[in-house]
Amino acid sequence: AYVRALLMSLLLLPFFIAFLGSHRRELRRLLPFVLAVMLTGLGYFLIEVVLIERYEIFIGAPVVTFSTILGTLLIFSGLGSLWSGRATPARAYLALAAVFLMLVSQQFMPNLFHLGAALPLGVKVLLVVVAVAPLAFCMGVPFPFVLRLGKDRYNESSAGVLFAFNSVASALAVPLAMNISTSFGLNTTFGAGIIIYLVIVLL
Repeated sequence: AYVRALLMSLLLLPFFIAFLGSHRRELRRLLPFVLAVMLTGLGYFLIEVVLIERYEIFIGAPVVTFSTILGTLLIFSGLGSLWSGRATPARAYLALAAVFLMLVSQQFMPNLFHLGAALPLGVKVLLVVVAVAPLAFCMGVPFPFVLRLGKDRYNESSAGVLFAFNSVASALAVPLAMNISTSFGLNTTFGAGIIIYLVIVLL
């Protein structure tokens, strides 16, 4: 699938080179923003896939786990995105730093699963929501914040370009996460997500 996608992308390469030639200066200034939104899309889905896999061990029901993690991520990331529209840069940077710290703390969460193994399913779901919601809220901040910066510093059309790059990275992230997890384990995939968000903080 990756080979086919690469070959199809190569067909568009001449058009992309022509576009770069006429917009080189603008795109060079936008490059840090492009890297940030691509890494945001990549990191978000790497983390999402691992969270679903990990908490399935705790909840014990695949469909319930998928619904719980995906629902929590969508709802609270949406709230984080909404909040980012009013957030000052300092608060947005704090949210990014919080993502990094909470991801590190999530690495130790499986060590606590045995403490709640005998709890009812509803209680387990509630605990997972509480554990994931703050992380999801802060993970919803970077992407719309970078879009807003791009629009403020350059022009309205830059948001569309940044959104496209984020979508490309997000589409590639899920199969990439599956392959990394299968070949090297969930810890490696999650570690890659942590490193990606650290790079986003630095950008």
